[in-house]
Amino acid sequence: MADENKGETPETKEITATVIEPIEAIKPKTVEDLQAEIERLGRTNKNKVEEAERVHKKLEAFETAEAKRKEAEMSELEKAQAEVERLNKVTETATATANQKTLESLIIAEAAKLDFADPADAVHFVNADVTAENVKTTLEALAKSKEYLIKKTTLQSGKSANPSAAGEVTESDAEKRRRLIG
Repeated sequence: MADENKGETPETKEITATVIEPIEAIKPKTVEDLQAEIERLGRTNKNKVEEAERVHKKLEAFETAEAKRKEAEMSELEKAQAEVERLNKVTETATATANQKTLESLIIAEAAKLDFADPADAVHFVNADVTAENVKTTLEALAKSKEYLIKKTTLQSGKSANPSAAGEVTESDAEKRRRLIG
């Protein structure tokens, strides 16, 4: 009854004693102890990493074996259907690429007819929804809106921009000297 008066039971005395004893038992660790602990943890970590790599390799092997097993279970018809599906995807990709290249070639050819300075540039200025049927009208509209894409024309009178190339007589060297020097 005396224990009850103090508010402590034998159970609380036992809990208090077990908590206090380990705290008192903890000693400050030396540098050597800490280094040994670091080395031990490093080895443990290395072992865990190696184990994870082994498990990962096993998983890959199991997945490969499972894929082979499923393929072996497939009937000849299922295998043929899977191959047809794969070939259809390849064909669709190849067809789309060929159509795009054909359209680009058509744009370049039409741009050359319209005297674009660099016909290949026309491909970059045309939007994605252009079709083979509307290439010419699209490029004509582009030429009107971006006149700098069109080649500069020579003199309209038919004369060359270089007078000596057209056989025209120009002033002689002596005449030039007199005119410039005085």
